[in-house]
Formats: sequence, C-alpha cells, structure tokens
Amino acid sequence: MMLFAYNLKSLRDRPKATGGALLSLAIAVFVYACTHMIVAHLSSQRTSAGSEHSIIVLSRGASAEATSRLKESDVRALDGYTALSAIEDGARGAAELVVSLRVPHARSRSAETVIVRGVTTRSFAVRSVTASSGRMLELGRDEVTIGRLARDRLERAGILQNGRLRLIAGRELPVAGEHATANQALETEVWMDLQAARAFFADASATSSYTAILREGQSFDAFVAEIAADARLDVGIERERDHYGQKTRGLALLLEGLAVLVAIVLLLAAVFGAATTMFALVRARQREVGTLKALGFQRKEILRSFLLETMVLALIGFVLGLSAASLMRYVDVAAFSGAGGEVVALVFSPTWRVAAGSLGVALVLGLLSGYVPALVASRVSPKESVRG
Repeated sequence: MMLFAYNLKSLRDRPKATGGALLSLAIAVFVYACTHMIVAHLSSQRTSAGSEHSIIVLSRGASAEATSRLKESDVRALDGYTALSAIEDGARGAAELVVSLRVPHARSRSAETVIVRGVTTRSFAVRSVTASSGRMLELGRDEVTIGRLARDRLERAGILQNGRLRLIAGRELPVAGEHATANQALETEVWMDLQAARAFFADASATSSYTAILREGQSFDAFVAEIAADARLDVGIERERDHYGQKTRGLALLLEGLAVLVAIVLLLAAVFGAATTMFALVRARQREVGTLKALGFQRKEILRSFLLETMVLALIGFVLGLSAASLMRYVDVAAFSGAGGEVVALVFSPTWRVAAGSLGVALVLGLLSGYVPALVASRVSPKESVRG
C-alpha cells in the first residue's frame, strides 16, 4: 500500500512525463475504438438491412439498382406471381427508379454522390417508412424527402440550402421532410415521386428495381427457380437483406484489415512513446528506488509497483480515449461512395464489445510499455542510486 501511494505521488509530481504517456495510450485507444465502432455498425447493417422475407429484382448482371434497368414487361410478369404478397390494386411489388448523380458542391470544385429514388404508394407498402422530421413525401408533387443520414452531408456540400435541394444546375426542389426506415441504406437517399423522377430525368418509363415480399411459407429458392424457368424474364433476384448487406461487406472487411494495420502501428508507437516516458521516470527516480531497497523493499515488490503504475496510466488512457471516441456518435455522419454509385453511411456505433476491446488494447499497451522499465527499476541497487 505504501508503494502504491508512492507511485501515485510520483505520477502527480511529474505531470509532463505522465501526460506524455497518457496521450500515447489515449490516442491508441481512440483510433482503435473509432475504427471498430464503424465496423460494428457495418456488421449490424448486414443483418438488419431489409426484411428476411423481402426480395429485390434487378436486370440480370446488374449489381446495383442505379445500374439496373427493368422492362415494363418484367414488372407486369412479376405482378402475376402469386408467390408474392399482394399489396394494392393487384400489384405485388414496388417498381422504383434509382439514379446516382454527381452533384457539384456549392463552395468547392468537388462533387457529392446523391442517390435519388423514385417511389410510389407501393414503396411504402413493402417497407416501413416514417417521417423523422417534417412530413412524408406527398406523391404527385415536385418535392422530395431526404434520408436522415443524408441531410448533414448535403448541407455541408451546399446542395441542400434553406429547405431546397439542388440536383441539377438551375433546378431546385422543396424538401418536405426527412424519412427514416429500418434499412439505413435507404436513409442515405433522396426520395421523390416516381413519375416526377421520370420526368425530371427525362426517361418516361425507366424502372431500376422491383421490391416485393414473399408470401408466408414461400421458399426463396423455389421462387428463384420458378423465375429462372420463366422465358419472359431475364432478371436477377436477391434477398433484400443480402443485396444491401453486400454493399457494406467489402467495406467492413477493408476497415477490419485497416484496423489491424492501424492497431499494429499504434501499438508500436504507443509502446515506444510510453516506454520512453517510463524509462525517463525510472532514471529520474533512481535515487528514490535505491532508498526503497535500502528500506527493505524486495525486487519483486518494486517490479510490481512500477507495473501497477503503468496499469493505472493504461486505465486512465482507456477512459480518456474511449470517452473521446464515444463523442464521435455526435459527429456529422460521413459517407462512402461505393461501386455502382451507391452511398454507404459510416456511423460510429459504441458497443460493449468495442469498449471491452479498447480496454484490452490499453492494458496490453500498458504492460508492454511498462514491463522493461519496471524490470530496470527493480534491479537498481542502493549503491548505483547514490552514484546516480
């Protein structure tokens, strides 16, 4: 207990050295936590994107809705399949138009990817959509709603200003409100009436995708086989969850690999920085260590006390780093433009697993950076301390 009190007093008496060690540890924890919070969010999206009974139909060979074009005959044929749940007026799915635009920033030479989805009343029948602010889209009017994960990004780019959205030069559309869905991939989009979208983009019959819900008890594989045998259709079918989850899978793997690389670099940097600081502390306290040995403290006791000191620093660094990382949830949502012109939201999602991993990183860093200096300190003899 006496040694522990001595260690705490030493940390307080050397604020610069203590601060340097804490900064190294806190930065390592912060970067680790931020990277893994994004990975955690992307992983959760792979399981929550869309209903397990929902399917999405694209033209054969298309990997994204923005690059898919269905024929009107495809939509009519799909509406005739009784394996799909009926929604309204004999229709069984929602035909939608999806366009990927590169809209110039208002205050720079760069451009922002904006995904526009043309929807109908059937779109709201096959998925749960609410207004997170303002009101829902009124079909038949030249207006839009913006996904709740898109607003900040579009405002920063100057594309959304004073409640109006600029998609093409000289043409602005009023914003009715923000839409929110269980599938966050759709919350990065701009929605407008399907016919208005077709007129806006000068394509009177364009359709990108067809989204529907399989009837209760209907096998997905059996439905896919039935569609494959239909000579009228040349389309590809995916579960909606798999389709949107695929957007994030590659990015999640990339970030996980990046997280490992960053962790290794930070591990080395933090260990070096903290170890350098601890060596400096040991040299500065050589006389004190010799005095402790002269008072009868054993080598193992001194070793444990210095290791305990680094563990205290590691825990404080963990708290500081994780606290700073948790504040990232309030930072404007970033976005990644993927293949097919799609936009993936990058959201910082704190989880207990991320917190536990961050604690593990902090303790490992503390142990690695503190063991050798602690070992050196434990070997100081009273005679050496007097000469020092």
